[in-house]
Amino acid sequence: MSNVPYDFFDPQDLPSHEPGAIKDNTPLAGLVDDEQGDPEGAERRLKPTANEQFESWVLIDFEASERTYWGKKWPDGKVHLIPRKTTVQRVIDIHMSSWKYVSKSIDMAMAEKRDEYTKIRNHYLGIIAEADSRYHFQILKGVGQTAQTMLAERAYRKDLYLTALNRVKPEEDPNPEFLSTAAARMEQAAIDAGFWVSLHMELWREMEWDGTPTYYVENDIIFRLVQSAKYLDENYRITRASQPGHADLVDAAMQM
Repeated sequence: MSNVPYDFFDPQDLPSHEPGAIKDNTPLAGLVDDEQGDPEGAERRLKPTANEQFESWVLIDFEASERTYWGKKWPDGKVHLIPRKTTVQRVIDIHMSSWKYVSKSIDMAMAEKRDEYTKIRNHYLGIIAEADSRYHFQILKGVGQTAQTMLAERAYRKDLYLTALNRVKPEEDPNPEFLSTAAARMEQAAIDAGFWVSLHMELWREMEWDGTPTYYVENDIIFRLVQSAKYLDENYRITRASQPGHADLVDAAMQM
């Protein structure tokens, strides 16, 4: 097991809620802003910085950025969450180190879903038998892509389980519910990965192709983490309560 600290949460474990206001510990004197002498500065100070828009635990494995993970400006011109490159690399490393155990994932899939597996395998074998050989590559490519996506999910869920494990306080509760939930999701991801990897390999052999399939999961892992970043961005962004600017106060005074 890695000794790297795991501290980010599974978004599915977090209850949805409306964004709250930032806790402000500023002394009372600092709350009186000079809206008349410095209206632009006062208005600017009402807007939180990128990091102030998210809880500190979110920013352990994600970061607020003016650009997408791939370096493009966001269409709305705002700041949004993206996964940190260290987070992406950590999950990739988990995949690489756990690939040698994929045969166990296959065994788990066969124990849980053998009947379903047999039906789907026979279905694909029937398609291959009927289809022109020109289409065989694309048929296998689709199965291989599904296997690759499931392998990325397997690594992602392993990482979240390690996160949960790191949060456990044995003296309070050695087996908290969040750990059991993370373990169940990790197990399901392993079964799904084993199912599709086994199917892909079996169809590969049926084609009598040379070698064995190779899976490049980096992009799938990035997309999975980007998806998590999007969820956190939409549900856990902190916003300050809207306050009237200098011009609004002048208008209100004149209308009295």
